[in-house]
Amino acid sequence: LAVCAARCCAVPALPEAPPRTGAGALRPLAVEALALVAQEGESADAGVVEARQASVEILGRAVCASVAAGDIGTAQRAVAILAECAGEWHAVVRRSAITALAKVATMPASAPAAASDAALAAAVAAAASEVRWAAVAALVPAASLGDEEALAALTAQDVCGAAVQAW
Repeated sequence: LAVCAARCCAVPALPEAPPRTGAGALRPLAVEALALVAQEGESADAGVVEARQASVEILGRAVCASVAAGDIGTAQRAVAILAECAGEWHAVVRRSAITALAKVATMPASAPAAASDAALAAAVAAAASEVRWAAVAALVPAASLGDEEALAALTAQDVCGAAVQAW
């Protein structure tokens, strides 16, 4: 898994974080398991497609949960999987991935609750911004094809990179 994560997602150097315990220790493994389901792209069977769609939706929520917990590497890996699924041949899976990426691209930039010191909080907030921008970049192909949800997420970005509240 470490080789795959290093190949797919460049994790920025952060100050030493406390060791993972509880749910935090399982999050990267859960993301990899969801990736296996989401990326199984050979079958058009309704049950398989439904499982893939559910996996993509959960991966979108995992990005936000990982950022909130300061687990940026896992968030980056989940965004990379969502980006791959946004180019998927099956419309249901592709739509779910674009929706998840749009939510990530417009999530508010904030320091995670898990960061106890200022240096770690600032480093994680900067890395979280990189996660958002990776989602923005992944939406560009869909937006260029006229996808309204991708266009809305891209136009919600201001020049400084913060999401603009449209409502």
